[in-house]
Amino acid sequence: MPVKRMPARHDSSLPEGPRTVQEMLDWPTRAIAAMRDIGQFETWLSNLRGGLIVGTHFSGLLTAELALEQLVHATADVLERNGQTSESEQLHGRLMSAWTCDKLPESQDFAMSWPKSRYWHDAGGCCFGDIFDSSSDEMIEKFNFVDRAKEEGRGRHAVQDTQTYMFRHVREIVEESACFRHRKCCKSHEYTPPEDFHDPVTIEVAGTPCVGWSILGKREGVLHDSHLAFLAWAAKTRLASPMIIVHECTAAFPVSLLEYWFDDMYELYSMILDPLWMGHSTQRPNRRFTWLIRKDCRFTGSAEEFNEMFAARTTMLADAFFCAPSDVLQEGLNVIAQSRGFAPQEVSRVKDWSIYYPPGTRERMDGHLRMWMKKRSPDMLDSPRIRARRKVSAEALNMKYIKHYPIIADLDQNPGYGPTASLQCPTLVSHGTLHNFFRKRCMVGEEHLLSMGFPIFDEDCFLKSVVGNVMSKRMMKQMAGNAMYLPLIGIQLLYLISHLDKTNGDNGCKLRRMGRLASTLSFSSGGGMGSPGHSSTTWTTPEKSRSSRDV
Repeated sequence: MPVKRMPARHDSSLPEGPRTVQEMLDWPTRAIAAMRDIGQFETWLSNLRGGLIVGTHFSGLLTAELALEQLVHATADVLERNGQTSESEQLHGRLMSAWTCDKLPESQDFAMSWPKSRYWHDAGGCCFGDIFDSSSDEMIEKFNFVDRAKEEGRGRHAVQDTQTYMFRHVREIVEESACFRHRKCCKSHEYTPPEDFHDPVTIEVAGTPCVGWSILGKREGVLHDSHLAFLAWAAKTRLASPMIIVHECTAAFPVSLLEYWFDDMYELYSMILDPLWMGHSTQRPNRRFTWLIRKDCRFTGSAEEFNEMFAARTTMLADAFFCAPSDVLQEGLNVIAQSRGFAPQEVSRVKDWSIYYPPGTRERMDGHLRMWMKKRSPDMLDSPRIRARRKVSAEALNMKYIKHYPIIADLDQNPGYGPTASLQCPTLVSHGTLHNFFRKRCMVGEEHLLSMGFPIFDEDCFLKSVVGNVMSKRMMKQMAGNAMYLPLIGIQLLYLISHLDKTNGDNGCKLRRMGRLASTLSFSSGGGMGSPGHSSTTWTTPEKSRSSRDV
């Protein structure tokens, strides 16, 4: 599959992204308005009235479910403002959760605590734990065989044999799985619509483990243990055969693995997206999203149109995320102080939270600032205080001057190795300490969630009460680091559903606007691997064997 890397998106011709946190959280209203502008709102509304059934694996914070709920809520508001109250009421109960699956206990608790909502058909679908629980005993033995083969240096052949076996016996190796919600074994691979759902759209959203293709996993790829989780997910999803699949992983994840499992049944479109591309101030670079549309449906959209609709330039500083109320800050400060053995103090009396940081963390603070000065801040934003691409020498940016700006750095990352200090929110990891040099404190757990698009401080949203009851402050950071960026997954689901024609599909899947799109489009915040101000176009074709279906 050819890979096209799109030009950088920092030019002034693009519309401005959100300027405040409130505007950022209002993404559903903007996205719905965009669908109306291109004439696809009626398709979205028609598919929504028929019912949406969503299943998620590695679900974490139930990002897809929350995104869909916000979209339906925004749709109902649009109808009510237009005087279509009866049509708005018809949207009640048009969402249904088929299942959620995640092995983290906190994720399971969060799914079980999901409150009843007027837009969901019930309080929640099946809640499964480890994805391997649905594998047959024979399949588990195959996985154990892979582990033994790795120790003997035969890992690649074992993975290939296991994948071939799973593909040929997919109906035999997927079983029922223990459901925490229903307290029995439930089917984790069937979409069962209620009677009032007429021709519903079935959706699968998954963020499969990416450790095997990262430095943390030593780039072992298919030889990493996490790849077995992908195989289990692929087998279940192929058996379930939803109309739409949205798969998220690191950019290094080979699309050929998805082609192996799905290209006989689905059309694939793969893009590299990040929040900066849509004008949001959170760095989540080089995340590969792959859309899979079942071939008996017709997809009337295009990746080019998606890019034109939602690409924007970033105008908001990540400093805006540091907005937690004093009681939340006090709780966060207490956790940091007690972890180091200090007595908690009132947050108003602590001028600099770094006094509670470990010595090594405090040493890295200056290292991040020096690295930021050395690079002359290529990600500076066009604002009254900071001008984009301003010609400022490193000497002029002395340490005293630079600390007057809301620079944010992950102090748990080595400045010469990990993400450097930035005016946007650094890439969230499960153990990061995101320090704001201007405010002289780090992000608390709730602010981590906010920076990922979760309306944690919205009084009208259930998140504030539910998350606080099922997660510690430390777990909030971990879950935020593992979660998908909520607005980004939301606009993709809206676009896909709004361009899904269920009545005119054919097995050849003739695409109205795109023909057969074989290209993989990359929309990142910059050219190449995300460096702003440059553009590049590269084409590569992953190797793949149709006959032997090699890994």
